[in-house]
Amino acid sequence: MWYFLISNSDSYIEIQGSYDRVRKIFFSDQREPIENLELTAIAQEGLTKKILLEVDYLRDLIMGGIPVFSARFKEVIQPHLNGEMDFVPCRVFAQNESYLFYAVRINTIMPIIDYEKSGHRELARGGTIIDPPIIIKEDIDPNFLIVRDSKYTSHLAVSNILKELIEKGNLKVGFYRD
Repeated sequence: MWYFLISNSDSYIEIQGSYDRVRKIFFSDQREPIENLELTAIAQEGLTKKILLEVDYLRDLIMGGIPVFSARFKEVIQPHLNGEMDFVPCRVFAQNESYLFYAVRINTIMPIIDYEKSGHRELARGGTIIDPPIIIKEDIDPNFLIVRDSKYTSHLAVSNILKELIEKGNLKVGFYRD
């Protein structure tokens, strides 16, 4: 079973930097080097110190949905990974303080959305895009922990195994399935 991640409505951030460069690092099929890379992000209004100290998953609004996880998440989950994620330090600034999180590059990229069963929306300029309900394929290899969709790169899914690790670690990450 596979799940999408969901964040608290007050858990949005804006990663700073060159849009093209950041998207190339996190969404390209080419593995751009990330050594010595550190990102910064600005917390959206409503993302308080209290929330930042408790939450383990933030969602970026500007760069197209880069997942950002807490240091707790990294500590609990990284030992179980087999190169599926790269963690990039990301300082989140809120109310004149900074908090260490990690922007994540997902290295397993494949079609994970059932495009036939999922909803679609017509664009004003022509064409269509995926729209809720977004249905996850049932035939994704269960040995992966996390995968990114190859067509709609802002969509990622986590396996039941990763969901259980997150829950066992008492990490504050939400899940849903359409």
